[in-house]
Amino acid sequence: MKRILVLFSLIFIAGPLCAQSPWSHRLGAGVSFPYFSMDVRDDDTNSVFATEASVRYLALHENGFCLTGALGAGPSFSSDFVLEDGDKTAGGYGMALSLGAGYAFVNTEKLTFAALGSVGLDWFRFAFKKEISAEGTSQTAEWTQADNILAFGVGLELLAMYHLSERLSLFADCAVRYIDAGSVWIEGKKISTDYDRHSEIRSYVSLHPSLGVCLKF
Repeated sequence: MKRILVLFSLIFIAGPLCAQSPWSHRLGAGVSFPYFSMDVRDDDTNSVFATEASVRYLALHENGFCLTGALGAGPSFSSDFVLEDGDKTAGGYGMALSLGAGYAFVNTEKLTFAALGSVGLDWFRFAFKKEISAEGTSQTAEWTQADNILAFGVGLELLAMYHLSERLSLFADCAVRYIDAGSVWIEGKKISTDYDRHSEIRSYVSLHPSLGVCLKF
């Protein structure tokens, strides 16, 4: 009985404390459409476009300070990261992680607008398989290759939320990032010959628009 009384006492004490917390928290789901334009060493500018489903978390303090994080994954496309003499557009998949901190300069019952500094880590993989004719013979052989892209960016993020109710909100977000970092590594096998190449990304610009719905808890 004493344990039950202690438990109920803790609940009654914690309830008002949580209600008085200066922080509000939202968890959302949405879709993003990142676009990358990269300068790969010893190559021309390469681009990647992706469509990713994502989950997002937002913590907002009553003084306007806010924190956000997002994790996404989905298919990616490129007309630059392709096999030689292969298809004009390659399909692959990718994953993305981003974190941000900033200030909500508008925060009313209906609208929230925030500007944040953000960092993002993005990874893409394009895998290929093609049947080719072995040189000097009529036999066919296999050509396989995998292109991996890893990029880290820093930039500015703008977030807008329209509150349909006290708990349910729609959000739209866009981040622009730039940094002189990242790498591309390629591994392949053509007939019986293995090869690999590694290149540094000298600079790139990435654009990350997204939209979705979030729930306050």
